Amino acid sequence: MNAVLSGTTTAVHFNSPASPGLLRLGALTSTLDAIKGPVVFDGGTGGSSISVSDAADTTGRIVHLTQTTLGAFPGDTLFPAGGSLTFSHIVAGFNPALTLNLGSGADTIYAQPNPTGTQTITGGSPTAAPGDTLNLALAGAQNFALHGTAASGNVTSTNLKTLTYSGFESGPTVDSVAPLVVNADINLNGIPVGAAPVGGPANAPLPGNRQSIDVSFSEDVAILSGPGAIQLQNLTTGQTVPAGSIALTYDSTARIAHFTFPGYPKGVLPDGNYHGVILGGAIGDGFGNALSGDVPFDFFVLAGDANHDRAVNFSDLVVVAQHYGSSGRLFSEGDFDYDSLVGFSDLVTVAQKYGTTLAPPAPAATPEFVAGLRSTPVATKGDSKKQAKPIFSVTRIVKPAPVKRTTLPRRG
Repeated sequence: MNAVLSGTTTAVHFNSPASPGLLRLGALTSTLDAIKGPVVFDGGTGGSSISVSDAADTTGRIVHLTQTTLGAFPGDTLFPAGGSLTFSHIVAGFNPALTLNLGSGADTIYAQPNPTGTQTITGGSPTAAPGDTLNLALAGAQNFALHGTAASGNVTSTNLKTLTYSGFESGPTVDSVAPLVVNADINLNGIPVGAAPVGGPANAPLPGNRQSIDVSFSEDVAILSGPGAIQLQNLTTGQTVPAGSIALTYDSTARIAHFTFPGYPKGVLPDGNYHGVILGGAIGDGFGNALSGDVPFDFFVLAGDANHDRAVNFSDLVVVAQHYGSSGRLFSEGDFDYDSLVGFSDLVTVAQKYGTTLAPPAPAATPEFVAGLRSTPVATKGDSKKQAKPIFSVTRIVKPAPVKRTTLPRRG
């Protein structure tokens, strides 16, 4: 494969378990300049190999090699804009599971060993300083060991396949700490909408905020799948929030991802208890280390509940009354439609929801071993089988009728 048109995605699937295949990118020209769209490769049940050649390239490149992607991180320049490689089911066949040959520019690569196949990375002997730089993302590697030097060596571990490298002038630098989710929760006050659309005053902020889920991280990260990095389900209604209704902005300085909901009226999620999951494989730090796993969290949404106590009542009405007619307000100050103004529509929201309460979600089902403690099998006369007899009596307790008291006449 030597070219992919911009704006198109090419999927390759090898489906022969007996004979592994080989996908070659940039084979004819030894450059990747014409791979302008995503390539998705599935090596099949038997596994296949990938060979990527950029050996004729004279420009220094930045590239991340993770366990499932190549050149897919923000800021990567191995492929032209829009190009990337996503892969699965790779295993050594005709070659190592993945071979990457870089050009003569000063390249910087962040590489991660693979759980199913060996990998070989070759620098291109650049003439300009500082040369090629190798960085290794080893947060998921157990008992890893480095062998050799930057010029030639490999990294081994007890759970991942060997990654071999050569032709580097700097490194390898190792990052063995995975990023963490510090907090994930609903931000009812929301985040600023942003600048006005094209045609409006330059950089003029739009009124109001956007309801968001804020996810903070222990370090700067890249969110590879965008809004697809989060999954949300309304436990009250059983509905899943569609990925197409979610948008993402990321604050790299604060290390916070803001997931907003432009697919819903006024960008507000429907009322209910929610269960969310941050998908670990969709997020990586600067070296490419992914989260150690999926991160679940829970929250709730109730329109008109200014103090977020699961009930719309007099206290919420008071909040609206106190700020009625004022602008620049937040959800917690009575702005339930996120237009920055506490007005009639917000009063209507409280009126419509007045007296509404949102109960917490039901607790998880009792484990079987605990439920089994509720009764014990005992033998019943005349029956060889054992039946469950409750530990506690199941006979209904009836309150006794009051005793009628009779007053006797006093003796004279």
